[in-house]
Amino acid sequence: MADFNAVAQLGSKLASNLGIHSEGCHQSRRRLPQLVSVLNSTSSTIGKLDGLIQQNENVFTKQCIEDIDAITAKCKAIYVGILILVSKKTQSVSGDKDTVELSTEQIDNLMSSLANMSIWRTEAWQWLRPRLEICEQELTQLKFELVLRFLLGSIAQHQMQTMVREPGAWENENSLRCFAENVSGRRVANYRHYTRQRNAWKEEAKPLSPKSSFDDIYPVYTDGISPTPRPRPPPGYPYGPGVPPPLGPYDAPTPGAYNAPTPGPYTVPPPLPPVPRYPYFESNDEKLKDEPKTEPVKVPEKSSSDAVEKNQVPARTTKSWFQRLFSRGTQEDWGDQKIVAFIADLSSVSGTTGQTQIQAEDHEIKATLSKLTSGHRWRRTPNLVDQHASLEQNVRKDIEDAIMCVRKMSSRDLTLVWMDIKKSQAQLAATKATKFHYSPDLTVTLFFKEGDELEPIYIDTPDKKLELPYNSCLTHELLKKMLLELDWRLGCAPQRYDLFTESGLLVVRETWDAIRRPGLKLNLKLRVPGPVSIPPIPHMQPPRHLPPPPPPPIPYVSPYDKAREERKEAYHEMVQLFGPAYSWSPDEETVKPRLHNLLRLWTNAIDPHTEDCSDVGSVDTYWYSSESDY
Repeated sequence: MADFNAVAQLGSKLASNLGIHSEGCHQSRRRLPQLVSVLNSTSSTIGKLDGLIQQNENVFTKQCIEDIDAITAKCKAIYVGILILVSKKTQSVSGDKDTVELSTEQIDNLMSSLANMSIWRTEAWQWLRPRLEICEQELTQLKFELVLRFLLGSIAQHQMQTMVREPGAWENENSLRCFAENVSGRRVANYRHYTRQRNAWKEEAKPLSPKSSFDDIYPVYTDGISPTPRPRPPPGYPYGPGVPPPLGPYDAPTPGAYNAPTPGPYTVPPPLPPVPRYPYFESNDEKLKDEPKTEPVKVPEKSSSDAVEKNQVPARTTKSWFQRLFSRGTQEDWGDQKIVAFIADLSSVSGTTGQTQIQAEDHEIKATLSKLTSGHRWRRTPNLVDQHASLEQNVRKDIEDAIMCVRKMSSRDLTLVWMDIKKSQAQLAATKATKFHYSPDLTVTLFFKEGDELEPIYIDTPDKKLELPYNSCLTHELLKKMLLELDWRLGCAPQRYDLFTESGLLVVRETWDAIRRPGLKLNLKLRVPGPVSIPPIPHMQPPRHLPPPPPPPIPYVSPYDKAREERKEAYHEMVQLFGPAYSWSPDEETVKPRLHNLLRLWTNAIDPHTEDCSDVGSVDTYWYSSESDY
């Protein structure tokens, strides 16, 4: 069993020494106090658990004592690891040492010399920051494990001491249960975020597929339209003279040689039809065109009533005609389609802050849209094209800019299906009196139908392959703006690069609308300036040496990718530094939002049944919904 008292003293000393350095570097004033707080919490909880076990050895079960021992060993490894990380910038200890290899004397020497270390410089903190953040995350999870076990042990000890329930005993135990429920919910939320982040860091690069051999190459037969590969024969197929090769579903048999086989499991599926491009916006009239046409019911021919059957009108067509004539709405329920709504502020449509998405339930948005699109029985509802054409020129321009900004904010294909424009009372009075336009008083609600995820536009540069969002490159001006915003450090200035398609077509303003599509691949070629000719100055010799060539371009790496790689590298380094003690993790069955049977598994309580508290529901809902904060 680990020495709980020694580990608790080590954590408290480390927290007190690091607290002195919290003001040493201006970049560490926010992160370092959080680490000191977690160190104090874990060390004090270990000391409380030690005192609880010394008072009554039968409080915890054998499994729980083993878990506490493993958690304490992991805390000690992290404490010593923090000491090694801080001392790595000095000559006192090597950076390759393991936390288990350090003796007690070496740990005491490092602890005593920590106050004299002047390593809190900006360069040192840039290296220490991701590693200390990982240590803080590890200690936060261990803090919840220790605190939950201490609270459950306190409940068990309270039940053992009060064999007969006295007045006020249940209130004390109930307060401990509510506190334990709260800590259990926070523990589960932190563990889920903790596990998801660690799994992302543990992912390794997938191995490349092996090179294909000559046996994998098989002939391709064409039918004059598109090449169709012949399927691979099954294993063990008898090859030899006189044995024909297996035919695919698209191969024509040789006349007189053998019959065409039936399609088996080795068939090539037909090519998928092309995906149609969605229009910019659609109207109600266009929706009616897309509805499937109903065919009249065929009546068997009879010789006695041929003339009557030729002029017969199907009952279904008549019923549909009456429904369209007397129905109140458009019969559009937007069943399985995703509808999103935005409120556009016409006073600030130049940026993305002028559009606000309505955060409402899907069925509420669809009900509102159905109510807006439904008209009176004898009055036709204006479609989207008529509504757009009836606007004033300045209002139409503002709405088009708002639609463009909304599409740039989404990575999916957005189709405008309806817009609701309302004017305030002051706007109606001003329009009636002076015919003047007050755009800030207009309230415009835009309804869009979400389509599939749009594939980005790929651009091959001399150094790497870039991906630009498709909705951010709808026009040639937006494409040029996106290219200028990317800091590639390639010297890409206006009129110094050209874009070409895979077929060699130059991308200009006139051709961009014709070639633009999701998944388009472009090639970026820099314009190499020619040699600068300097005319010779009279009575002077021309320069003999040309200026040195420009340095090679530096590939661009985004700050997010750089920080993610640094964290991943720091995590693997910390795993090697902590040693075998880092491998402990809680049992998956015990990670639940409520106590359930934890009181029975971890303690020898007299009454292990967990009952709900009065305020547990609100606490659990709060912590369960805010797991992203950890």
